[in-house]
Amino acid sequence: MPRMTQTRASATGETSPRVGVSLPRDVYALYKAFAKVAGRSMSSMLAELAVTAAPGLEKVLRVAIAAKEAEQARKQGLQQAAAAADEQLSPLLQEAQRTLGIALENLEQIATQRPAGAQRAGARRRDPRPSNTGVRSPPNPGKKRRR
Repeated sequence: MPRMTQTRASATGETSPRVGVSLPRDVYALYKAFAKVAGRSMSSMLAELAVTAAPGLEKVLRVAIAAKEAEQARKQGLQQAAAAADEQLSPLLQEAQRTLGIALENLEQIATQRPAGAQRAGARRRDPRPSNTGVRSPPNPGKKRRR
């Protein structure tokens, strides 16, 4: 960015700030050639160019400022919307966490309780499972038997 240096008196006697500008070589050569053809100094030619462009630059500046303010307003609007959503969702989240906690407690109680028909190890069962001990199948006529 150009930096302002000392001031200099203009032809009208008014002092104007000076600005040192670094230009790419090709742009510098263009302005130097144009100033030579016009019979003017590069400084006066660039100063006139800057003064001529100032009204358009002011309009661009106003648009840039408005765009920046709109962006800040958009960000602020998003922050307000997020805060409002958080405010609305917070009670729901707390209720969901409370409900989930109750459900987990109930599951833990169920998991630690013995099933209704459970007995201690080694105790006899009330109704034994059916057994096929001692039942023989009819002989298979195609099977050869050992004797």
